[in-house]
Amino acid sequence: MLADHGARREVAQALLEGVGWLRAELGSRVPGASVLIQVDEPSLVAVADGAIPTASGFSKHRRVDEPELVAALQPFGHAGWLHCCAPGRWLDVARRAGFAGVAVDSRLADLDDLAQWIDEARGLCLGVVRTDQPTRQGVDDLVRESLRVLRAVQADVYPGLLLGTACGLAGWSQRDVAPQLEALTRAASLVEESLARG
Repeated sequence: MLADHGARREVAQALLEGVGWLRAELGSRVPGASVLIQVDEPSLVAVADGAIPTASGFSKHRRVDEPELVAALQPFGHAGWLHCCAPGRWLDVARRAGFAGVAVDSRLADLDDLAQWIDEARGLCLGVVRTDQPTRQGVDDLVRESLRVLRAVQADVYPGLLLGTACGLAGWSQRDVAPQLEALTRAASLVEESLARG
């Protein structure tokens, strides 16, 4: 599909139609609710860099230029968030596509890129819970990781700043999910207090 410009455009259009249907369906089931869509694009950096192998594995697909990436993502930007759990600089794509916020893995985020995003007071979910290993992390670990990043980029607490998971919790045991989210909630309060103290 990456080798076919028309197919890329058609998939983006089909996805947009699916998101529109989902938003309408949720709106009818929960009247008055504000529906926020998160677009997950874990291969965004690889696609932009031309790092996706072809089916044979002997070569790589040509890179997709940033203007095309922006154009494909732009219809999802309004009232949506973009998530990418890959290392590299991709926040400018999110910015130019008009996303209200982004979700990043705190351990993979480019700190200079992140600092600029925060300076603009844009929505940010900082993924401090490691999800590559389905092991619960304690409040102290989450606070330490949050402060490591937020102090490095000299961030203050602002309304659009959230703490979250680096990626999804699909591989986790159900019995671990609720306690981990509770620990994350406690960590968020402690991080806010620490940043307020300076």
